[in-house]
Amino acid sequence: MSDVKTAIDSHWRDTISDVKTAIMDAAERRMQLGGFGGFSFREIAADVGIKSSSVHYHFPTKEDLAAAVIRRCGPKRPRNSLTRN
Repeated sequence: MSDVKTAIDSHWRDTISDVKTAIMDAAERRMQLGGFGGFSFREIAADVGIKSSSVHYHFPTKEDLAAAVIRRCGPKRPRNSLTRN
């Protein structure tokens, strides 16, 4: 029984991680186009195909989501890559 529980727990961790990554991917695309003001949780949710409450579950505020996207980009990208052109 413990092996089954471990497998289920692992599956859900992977699923949650995939959703969180998809949210950040969608936010990054929208931030590249319109900056911080260029996205809403509803738009991100629609892009990912989830409810906006799921976005709030992973990122309670828009600032939290934007900060996570910026942290993920790290030093690999030019400083202005997330600003509006």
